Amino acid sequence: MTQDDATHRQIEAADPTRSTWLSANAGSGKTRVLTDRVARLLLDGTKPENVLCLTYTKAAASEMQNRLFKRLGEWAMMPANELRDQLVDMGATAIVDGAYLANARKLFAAAIETPGGLKIQTIHSFCAGILRRFPLEAEVSPQFKEMEDRAAAMLRQDVLDDMATSQADIVAQFAKYYTSADITQFLAAITGRRAAFLTKKSDDDLARAFGVPAGTTRIDAIDVAFVGGEDGLADDLADACKGTSKTYETFAADLKALNLKSSDMDRLKAFLICSCTRPIRPASHATGPSPVTPKPSKPSRISSTTYTLGWTEPQTPMTTFVASMPLKKPARCLRSPHPL
Repeated sequence: MTQDDATHRQIEAADPTRSTWLSANAGSGKTRVLTDRVARLLLDGTKPENVLCLTYTKAAASEMQNRLFKRLGEWAMMPANELRDQLVDMGATAIVDGAYLANARKLFAAAIETPGGLKIQTIHSFCAGILRRFPLEAEVSPQFKEMEDRAAAMLRQDVLDDMATSQADIVAQFAKYYTSADITQFLAAITGRRAAFLTKKSDDDLARAFGVPAGTTRIDAIDVAFVGGEDGLADDLADACKGTSKTYETFAADLKALNLKSSDMDRLKAFLICSCTRPIRPASHATGPSPVTPKPSKPSRISSTTYTLGWTEPQTPMTTFVASMPLKKPARCLRSPHPL
């Protein structure tokens, strides 16, 4: 039988004496190559219990197992000439004589009778099997069960619902600062790093994690955030945002309404909550959103020159935020004399 280039490459990939990295489009014959590879291993004398095939999904494992057993079952009943041609086409390198054909016919029974069956399974299933064999070393219960992603997400949601009832004050405080619409990924990130939450963190541990000097107090935070003149900066910002967009004007009005003449923790929290909902990128990522581009038919109300706030380190929360906004005119820069 004449082989085209694709068939020849599939036969080469199915050669069990080679280490092969196979990459191909869907429906191009990857499962067939893997099935041929296992069949050739068995033909060459490898015992079924010594073969391990790992896949990503249960569906792929089931499909591969079905194809392999179908192939071996057909060989058991296939006429000699037809079986010989099929083995040669598959890439059999040995002399396909009567003994070789007889061995091929026995493979189906050998695979069926193998204790535990052919090991064609998912990576998760294989890893679970290892853990069950060595539960003491792995420090897990021998009766553990694998959890699907959907079941894990539902369980995390149930825990959050219970906390909303039993620890409503904690959930309410968290909700003030969490602005994403979907909390699923956040909960998954917490459980994925559960080892970090097993021991209670000291104040020094938390300070080190956030890059804050040990011993910093709430008063220090207020001294850094409020250095005087914040209410004036809010007024300047409100003036600078006039004529830009409704979003900027609304935010400037909300900022001005915070009454920043007072310097206390409640004002700082109010500012942080207000700025967390802003539709503006932080200055650390960019100089700010692009200024409004005038349409050809209408002259822009915004000057072609925009300004961003400049400062000398250290920054305060107010100046860091305002620096990310495109302004019609320069705004005052506040400098903190008490850096953290």
